[in-house]
Amino acid sequence: MQGRPFPGLELAGLVIMVALAVWMFVRAKRRSAPFLSALCGSFNLLTNLIITAFIVAHLVAVCRNALAGRGLGGAEAFVYDFHFYSLILVGAVILVPALVGLRHSWRLALGNRASWNAVVRSNVVLLAVNLPLAPLQGFAVGFSAFIAVNLVLLLAGRKVMTS
Repeated sequence: MQGRPFPGLELAGLVIMVALAVWMFVRAKRRSAPFLSALCGSFNLLTNLIITAFIVAHLVAVCRNALAGRGLGGAEAFVYDFHFYSLILVGAVILVPALVGLRHSWRLALGNRASWNAVVRSNVVLLAVNLPLAPLQGFAVGFSAFIAVNLVLLLAGRKVMTS
């Protein structure tokens, strides 16, 4: 069998991510969290899970090609150059704020103001990194759309966040 070894893996992963976000929303509401904070935390979880999954896949693919001796963009041999370095660096610069967002999702869902502050900052960094990549990479458009919706929800939920 040629092609991808696990067809449908992306869809299964997305279904699991959505299920986790719904589970978080329900769990936060059972703990008497305000609707808007539960929604903010759940959507933040979904956004950052998607970004993390794709960026980890990006980093694994770049490193796998390098370790196998294959070059980037169809080149015959691997060469350590600025292109390789920039692919690793961009992946890391996107991964770190996404992990920060993941770390604060639960407390955000419960209405924690410090987590709200951290998540807003991490989303601003994610948007600042992804928007310039949009003309170069289609995934950056999708990431930016999710991040923008997340920021709108966060700004709408600011008043329900407590200390």
